[in-house]
Amino acid sequence: MGARAAIANGGDASELGGLISGEAADAIQHYFAETKALGIPKRNGTLFVPGPVNVRANLQPSTDRVGETQSEIAICVLGDTVVIGWNDSQGFLAGNTISSAGYSTNGGATFTDMGNMPLALPTDQAFGDPGIDTDEKGNWYYNQIYTRTTGNPDPTPEQNIAVHRGVFTAGVLAWGTPVQASIGTSATGNLDKCLLACDRVTGNVYVSYTRFTANPQIEIVRSTTNGATWGAATILDAGVTPTSSKQAARPYCGPGGEVYVVWEKGANSIFCPDGAGNIVSFNAQIGFTRSLNFGVSYDPVSIIGNP
Repeated sequence: MGARAAIANGGDASELGGLISGEAADAIQHYFAETKALGIPKRNGTLFVPGPVNVRANLQPSTDRVGETQSEIAICVLGDTVVIGWNDSQGFLAGNTISSAGYSTNGGATFTDMGNMPLALPTDQAFGDPGIDTDEKGNWYYNQIYTRTTGNPDPTPEQNIAVHRGVFTAGVLAWGTPVQASIGTSATGNLDKCLLACDRVTGNVYVSYTRFTANPQIEIVRSTTNGATWGAATILDAGVTPTSSKQAARPYCGPGGEVYVVWEKGANSIFCPDGAGNIVSFNAQIGFTRSLNFGVSYDPVSIIGNP
C-alpha cells in the first residue's frame, strides 16, 4: 500500500514502512490515534475535520431587501471580549446612519447586535467606515464618517470624523455621544477613510484619515482626554503625486507609546492619466511616518514600498 492510500485509510505506521521516516510515521500514527479518540469522522475513507462555526454577529432584520448588506468590518479583541463595527446599508432607509456595532463577551460564541450608533443631533448623519480599538483600561473607541448641517456657519454640509467612547457595565456595552475629532467642508476638503489606534501607555487615541482636496493629504488627530476633546490636525503628507492620490492611512501604537502610520501614496492603478490626460504608467507607493513623542510631532515621510 502506498503512503497516500495508507493515510487515507487510517493505516498504522507499519503500512508506511520504507516510504517515510520512522519519526514521520510515528507522528502520523499519533495523529490518527488522537482523531479516533476525539470521534472525528471519516468520509469515504478520508478524515473529515469540520471547520470553525460561522457565528452571525448581526441580526438579520425581516425588513432587509435584496442588496442590503453589512460591510467594511472593523474588529477589536481583548480576552473574551470582541467588539465589531460595520456599515449596514439598511440605514439608508432611515436616512440618517449606516454605522452599526455589536459585541461578544464569550469569545465570539454569541453576539449582541447594538443596531445603529447614536447621533449627537437628530439632524446628523453617520456614514460608516468604522475603526475600533481599546486602551485595555476599560475604554473602547469607534470612529466613523460623520456629517452635520445644523449649527454650522457654512451652509454646506460638513463631512467630518467623529469618535464614540464606549464602556462595559455588567457585561453590557454602551456608547457615548460621538465627538467630532476633525471637520471637513467643501471649502477645506471632505474627510474619508478614518482608522484609529489607542496607546496603552498614555491612553492617547489617534485617528488618521484622508482630507480630499485638489491634492489630497493624510492627516492625524490626537485625543489626550479619552476622546472627550481633540487637538488640531497634524498634516502627515501633503506631497504632490502624479495622480494626487493618497488614501487608507492606518495608525498603530508601539509598546512604548510610539505612533506609526502607513498609507497608500500615488496611483490606484498602474495606468492613470497625467495632467495632460495622457495615459502613463505610475507605480503606487507606501508612505510611512512615526512619532516618538506621543504624537506631538512626526518624522518626515519615508517610502517603504515602491514597486
